[in-house]
Amino acid sequence: MIKLLLFFAALFSVPFILLRKTNKKSGEHLLAGNKFLFIAHRGASAHAPENTMEAFRLAKRFGADFIELDVHLTKDGHLIAMHDLTVDRTTDGTGRIRDLTLEEIKRLDAGSWFDESFKGAKVPTLEEIFQEFGTDVNYKIEIKHPDINVGIEAALLRMLETYRLMDAARKGKVIIQSFDEACLKKLHGVVPSIPLFLLIGKNDVDKYDLEEVKKFAVGVGPNYAAMDESFVRRARNLGLLVHPFTVNDAKTVLKLQSYGITGVITDNLELIAELANIE
Repeated sequence: MIKLLLFFAALFSVPFILLRKTNKKSGEHLLAGNKFLFIAHRGASAHAPENTMEAFRLAKRFGADFIELDVHLTKDGHLIAMHDLTVDRTTDGTGRIRDLTLEEIKRLDAGSWFDESFKGAKVPTLEEIFQEFGTDVNYKIEIKHPDINVGIEAALLRMLETYRLMDAARKGKVIIQSFDEACLKKLHGVVPSIPLFLLIGKNDVDKYDLEEVKKFAVGVGPNYAAMDESFVRRARNLGLLVHPFTVNDAKTVLKLQSYGITGVITDNLELIAELANIE
């Protein structure tokens, strides 16, 4: 019930939030680094079940600059939005995504685990997401476990081509990100115009040579708790954008902004209005 009340509170606050200015000007590149970006982590996941159409629709209404989502391949080769390797945590089913067909996954309830008011929510395919939102939103797509999801890079590129989003990607409206450095290098070699972000885990902040990262990526997404001002300065001095995850309170966002970050990945899109009021 608490989550339901939060959802409706967020929903009714959205009309005010939509007054926030967004980069809609023709020819304006979203990744120029001159605008702080709010990225909706798995959609508006503090207010609706993550990686569902309900969460993505709410993120759009909140005025998020990007909708972030995770993609996996099903047994029969469909791209779906889900974070984990298995369906266990966010549906009423069990099993590895790679071992299940799309038909089997579509039978699952992807909403009740979050709140009973979302009972019946389905796991969306990437195609369904593109069909509904098209170029009306900006996407930050995380490729999950390319070692298990063999061929996922090519499948994603085909989907972007099918829905005419490659040009949007060149304008910074579609970002691909991954923790897998080899995956990103492969993508850069095939389509160097697509902006890529290297995600960096809590124990890996000092692992990477940022000068080498700059050769294939436009930005980095570190775990915010592991990075410091020195890391952000080094990245920014190299021209890399910095979008840390997952930051859900205004105090931390303001602290990280003072370091020089260029955007934030958040579950809590109420931050958009909260920080606008502070500013």
